[in-house]
Amino acid sequence: MKWRYSAALSVLLVCFIGSIAWSASYYYDKYQTERQRADAAVQAQQQSEAMTAITIATALFINEISRMAHEQKTEIARDGKEAVVYIREALQSNDCAGQSVPVAAADRLRDYADRLRSGTTYPDP
Repeated sequence: MKWRYSAALSVLLVCFIGSIAWSASYYYDKYQTERQRADAAVQAQQQSEAMTAITIATALFINEISRMAHEQKTEIARDGKEAVVYIREALQSNDCAGQSVPVAAADRLRDYADRLRSGTTYPDP
């Protein structure tokens, strides 16, 4: 009878050790899976942050280019206005400047200006 108790106790002990081993294996696998998932989430977050930083840098770059282009356009317009004022002052005392331009010459100059604006070039007549 004693050996029956010992056998039963041995079987229970083996079952207990087996269940502990199985639990350890099961939870270790869950731990590995969670760790891989967490690593993937961290990597995805880092990639998202990098893409956001690149997008922000690109937007800042484009804004800087736009600002510079606007400043250049403003400067060109201001220089053009100054040139008009300078030409008017220079021609104010010139008798020839007060005469009307012949219609044919004005038409030819308008045609030439239109060709320059359109970007196509025509041979000069």
